[in-house]
Amino acid sequence: MKTDKGAQTSEAVTSDVIWKELYPNRTKIERQFMTTLTERIKSVSTWDSGGGIELDIVELADGRVLGISDEAVILYESMDDLEAGDASANRPFITL
Repeated sequence: MKTDKGAQTSEAVTSDVIWKELYPNRTKIERQFMTTLTERIKSVSTWDSGGGIELDIVELADGRVLGISDEAVILYESMDDLEAGDASANRPFITL
C-alpha cells in the first residue's frame, strides 16, 4: 500500500519483510504474487466423499471451492455444491 506521499504503510512493509525472511531469494514480484495468492485462499483440507474418494479441498476467499483428486481439478460454486455430488452439473475442470 502507498500513502499519498508514496511511503508504504506498516502493513505492507510487514508483509514484505515476512516474505523476505521466508523466501530470501524471491524477487519482490514473486513475493507480491505469493501474498496475493494467500489472500485468496481461505482454507485447505482433505475431504472423504464416503465413496472411497478423497479430495484435497481448497476453499477460496470468494466461497468457491477447488476439489482436487488424482484424476481432476474441479471448480465448485461452494462447499454445498461439492457435497451435493451432482455429476451432471456443468463445472469447469482440468483432467490430470
